[in-house]
Amino acid sequence: MRFVLAATAALAIAGTAQAGVVTLFSDNFDAEPAALTVTSLANWTVTGNIDIVDQANPYGIGACLGRCADLDGTTGPGEILSKPIAFGAGKPVLVSFDVSGNQRGGPDDSFLFELTFSSVLNYNLNVITGFLSGSTGFYTSAGTGTYWETIASGRPYVTYTLGFIPTTAGSLQLRMGTTSNDNIGPILDNVLVTQVPEPATWAMLIAGFGLVGFAMRRRRTLSAA
Repeated sequence: MRFVLAATAALAIAGTAQAGVVTLFSDNFDAEPAALTVTSLANWTVTGNIDIVDQANPYGIGACLGRCADLDGTTGPGEILSKPIAFGAGKPVLVSFDVSGNQRGGPDDSFLFELTFSSVLNYNLNVITGFLSGSTGFYTSAGTGTYWETIASGRPYVTYTLGFIPTTAGSLQLRMGTTSNDNIGPILDNVLVTQVPEPATWAMLIAGFGLVGFAMRRRRTLSAA
């Protein structure tokens, strides 16, 4: 019952926060066919290769709801670069995504996240309020911001978020990848970029995402038990 109430509250907060929110980019990989050694995706340019996995095939990645992207493809590691994502001026932009570690008890995985702006004039370093939650890597604000970490084997999904306030309209691209080479992990899901009308709504949306992420991860755990 406590779980049901928490999930309901989370959805209510997220629903309230979603008012006026514009989705700039969204990909949970469910539209892609499950396959190994994938070199092409609808919303991304693939370097090397990745796998698109789900609970049924290939190889039964149990924590996926729908399909997920395994950044360490079956014949070696890969990375993905999003298509350009346009944003407007003066309104907070929020990037979020879910990442888990190796789900078969293999070695730890490296994970790289990079955000590249189309121009350094798209944002002001003095007003960026960027952050990534849930880990111990780093993010630096420049023309390109790079974040990295080592994800422990078997680590469950963590929702990462990063936000900034652009001073001019422009575009960005997301790059995610790994140098691990053990044929599985890290696992990526639920990539989302939104723009919200004002900072107060932004804070509310972050809180909603956090609670919904907790509720979804709790549901994954219960389903696996």
